[in-house]
Amino acid sequence: MPLVEEGVVHNEITDLVIKRYLERVKAEKVGTVILGCTHYPVLADDIRKYLGRVNLVESGEVLTEELKGLNLVS
Repeated sequence: MPLVEEGVVHNEITDLVIKRYLERVKAEKVGTVILGCTHYPVLADDIRKYLGRVNLVESGEVLTEELKGLNLVS
């Protein structure tokens, strides 16, 4: 989150941090990753680059669809 807020994205620092936090996910060959923070979609391309073929689910999109179903948003 701090990287995104400081505009440190799409570079070698971002790549190192993604590797550090997602190396176990990559090793387990996880097929779907839920981006549980609204900041993470900014890093989606970098995450895909590191993990390879993976389905990324953006929590904001899922929440919006659920709220639409409840008629709380248009």
